[in-house]
Amino acid sequence: MTAFAETTVTVVAPTGAVEDEIVRVLQRDGARLVAADQGSNAGIFIAGSPREYGLRPLDVGTYVREILDRAGALLHSISLDETRSRSITLIAPSAGQTLHGGLEATSAAIGALKGFSRAVVVKYGDRGLRSNVILPGIYETDAESVEALPSIPLIRDRGVFTRPGDVAECAAFLVSEDAGYISGAEFDVDGALSEDRHSAMSVLWSKNILAAGPNPVEAILMRSSL
Repeated sequence: MTAFAETTVTVVAPTGAVEDEIVRVLQRDGARLVAADQGSNAGIFIAGSPREYGLRPLDVGTYVREILDRAGALLHSISLDETRSRSITLIAPSAGQTLHGGLEATSAAIGALKGFSRAVVVKYGDRGLRSNVILPGIYETDAESVEALPSIPLIRDRGVFTRPGDVAECAAFLVSEDAGYISGAEFDVDGALSEDRHSAMSVLWSKNILAAGPNPVEAILMRSSL
């Protein structure tokens, strides 16, 4: 069990299994959940998909701004009391969201949240505010209709999917006092899928699942003058 000595936590997320698990784990470990306007010690932000924000996968710029605006609002709701352990934990779109939310939008959102987290550490780290990013893999619910997934080596060999509870346990640890010296970090909660990312992406691109057109890496190379 993680240490939550009078820690208050605000969770900002679309309704879903990940939010439910985070709330369950935080309550199990003794954290007190509060609304954003009550000034919590810690905040957890779960990025939704374009669809959950009423956007299309092609609305990349609007999607990224929506995510950063929501993460920024959570940041500014954190208590100003520098005597307490304070943190934000940003849960990026899952790798599985590329299957439905679009590769460009999902990749842009992940990059934006990584940059946002680093900026928080640089600007507020000396005031005791920590920031970390969680990078989930492919949730089983993301992958239910994707026939190509068994072709990805790690999923074929080990059945590796990210469970909402895996992400929840990581998030709860990061906002707890046990993680007081962890800041500016990125955590892949994906059963090592990130170590197999190139082969995974190649399979999905080759079957036209991640993009309607050709492999974007090949397209970039085709434009090169080298």
